[in-house]
Amino acid sequence: MKRPANSLRLSTSWRIALAFAGGGLLLLLLTVGLLWLVQNQPQTPAETIVVLISILTLLVLGFAVGALGFILRSAVSQPVLHPILLALLLAYLLPAAVYFGLDRVLISRFSNLEQTLPALSLRSPLFPGQPWLFLWQALILAFLAIPGVQGLPHPLVQTRRALPPAWLSGLLGGAAIALMCAYLFSIGRAWVESAMAAAEMTQPLEIAPLIRWATFLTGVLIAPWAEERFFRGELISRWQPRLGSGGAVLASAALFATLQLRPLLWLPAFLAGIGFAWLVQAQGGLRSAIVAHTVVNLLLFALGWQWMI
Repeated sequence: MKRPANSLRLSTSWRIALAFAGGGLLLLLLTVGLLWLVQNQPQTPAETIVVLISILTLLVLGFAVGALGFILRSAVSQPVLHPILLALLLAYLLPAAVYFGLDRVLISRFSNLEQTLPALSLRSPLFPGQPWLFLWQALILAFLAIPGVQGLPHPLVQTRRALPPAWLSGLLGGAAIALMCAYLFSIGRAWVESAMAAAEMTQPLEIAPLIRWATFLTGVLIAPWAEERFFRGELISRWQPRLGSGGAVLASAALFATLQLRPLLWLPAFLAGIGFAWLVQAQGGLRSAIVAHTVVNLLLFALGWQWMI
């Protein structure tokens, strides 16, 4: 005798809930153990503490993204929840609110934390990137894109132009966009540095190699695909009927630039968003834009990765 479908869904939901609860409890125990080690074993080398905190941070990040990603994929199918607003809330607003508040709490609680782990300090949020926010955003947007419908024509696509293959257009377009972004950023940074004391400018991030590699791989392998699916795919598809093609492109590029959370990156990111959208329109799909976004991230990470995330 077959079990009812509702019963099967309930059983699966309980198993998932128990799995998340067990994972959360394990992470809590690991966090308590690490705090005990920091406070009660002062002879532990600082390098060991940094590595342990980095590993724990990645575990917590993966667990949180997995849990929120499951919620997101389940909630998108509900007509009462707007998927765009939900994605913006989970991918950007929630981690930013937690991170900005958590930074102050940690520094006030542990007076030497800023000197020991400078990557956890926001110091001057006008300038530095923060790998934790970048990783969170990219992974949440990836969870949103995974169940998306594949193969539908993009609203910007009208007639395909005689251009090189998508991968070649992406390589050339990405190189051009990266050079433009680097040039505009260098001009903006030079202007700000001339108006501010050097002490007010943040120093380059010094974080564990594990976090740096995780950030680099996410920025090259996951973020381009996830962000293009969301900003040039989902947003433009939903906004084009109301704003028109040009308005949807400008609005999505402006939102993409604003969510970088760093004023110095606003203009480069805005123009990059327009460039990615042009590649979508010219090539008839997102593939060329994804390749270009990958090239941009790769080159900008090589030029000065701590500024670009």
